[in-house]
Amino acid sequence: MSSPNYLRQLELIPPEHSDKISATVIGVGATGSCVATILAQIVVKNMSVWDFDKVEPHNLPNQNYDVCDIDS
Repeated sequence: MSSPNYLRQLELIPPEHSDKISATVIGVGATGSCVATILAQIVVKNMSVWDFDKVEPHNLPNQNYDVCDIDS
């Protein structure tokens, strides 16, 4: 198995600019939780995440959460 190739992500946000990029994600349900995870994976270091709901067991199949996130 070959190692991951991150060249395409480096074109989106060059590492030397990663400290200058910020993002705000409002609503981290099914779509927002995946968006926040992807932003973190492409090295967005300054991110605000807003959602006033709690993670419930029925959220787990379609959102990017785990059992340990329930009620948080």
